[in-house]
Amino acid sequence: MLKYYYDYYRKLNLAEHFGFDFPLPEIIAGLAIGLCVALIVYDYYRAGMFSLAKALIRHGATGEEKAMTLSQLGLKGKRSAQALLRSSSSRLSAIIGRVGGGTLPGYDEYKAMSKEEKKNAGKHDIDSESFYIKPDKLDAVRKIYDAGGASPVKTIFMIILILAVFGLIIFCLPEILCFITGKSA
Repeated sequence: MLKYYYDYYRKLNLAEHFGFDFPLPEIIAGLAIGLCVALIVYDYYRAGMFSLAKALIRHGATGEEKAMTLSQLGLKGKRSAQALLRSSSSRLSAIIGRVGGGTLPGYDEYKAMSKEEKKNAGKHDIDSESFYIKPDKLDAVRKIYDAGGASPVKTIFMIILILAVFGLIIFCLPEILCFITGKSA
């Protein structure tokens, strides 16, 4: 059955319709795979944000005097939360404060740095640093917490849905193109 559709695409002569012949099924499959990978990365990022927000709210780390380390928060082994805290460009750097580490440079300061300084600018020893919610950003952290964490079941369901929709597009596109052009393949 797949050979039938593959041959069907080859008979369509897409160069006549679009000006150049390109592998349409491969492009559509690549888009589907790209969307699935993006969904997995987004859910990993979301899981890290949720676990960090949950731990900070639960332990009441809402000021510099109440700052806690990752081991005190119970996030020592959570790689997604650690990756977010290591990043100097994450959304969390505006919401979560650090005690015991250097401050992250602003955009203008970062632009003025040398290449070697830029390489080391975002690196932190997060095991020795303590973290807290900035008092004026408590609502933003509560929004992250209320949104909930990523669910593996939802992620798998969405991947199956994406693959099904793009599979349907691949199998129906020859008929749609033939209908539009008024020609049969």
